[in-house]
Amino acid sequence: MPWLPALGELARRDPLWEVRDGARGLYLLRVWKAGAGHFAVVTELGIGRSVTNAAHAIRAQLAAEFGEPLGLAEHWPESQAPEAGEHVDLVLPGDRWAPLWPVGRKAPHYEVCRAWWEAYGPEITGIPG
Repeated sequence: MPWLPALGELARRDPLWEVRDGARGLYLLRVWKAGAGHFAVVTELGIGRSVTNAAHAIRAQLAAEFGEPLGLAEHWPESQAPEAGEHVDLVLPGDRWAPLWPVGRKAPHYEVCRAWWEAYGPEITGIPG
């Protein structure tokens, strides 16, 4: 199961955060303290390279700034994902993703994801769990 920590204090919020790897893209970044590490949510704004295509560079830059352990999720609001609808995916090692919200009842870690989302989802997206 991917690391889904209890979120603590908001450590950083940047409404126009840029990945410094030479490629263009701006994102809404929020990073929370989470136990001994941090948990970051990067929201797609539709400006330049997508969160998905920049995931490796995003993770590297955040890990250099905040250290490990570092959890990372990408948030696609409805305005940026009209066909799929608003969703949040965990970014896993090896450039893999796992749905965090919404997640189907038959998903392997449905109960864990549901409980975590009920606690923190509204803070991440502004949408009630």
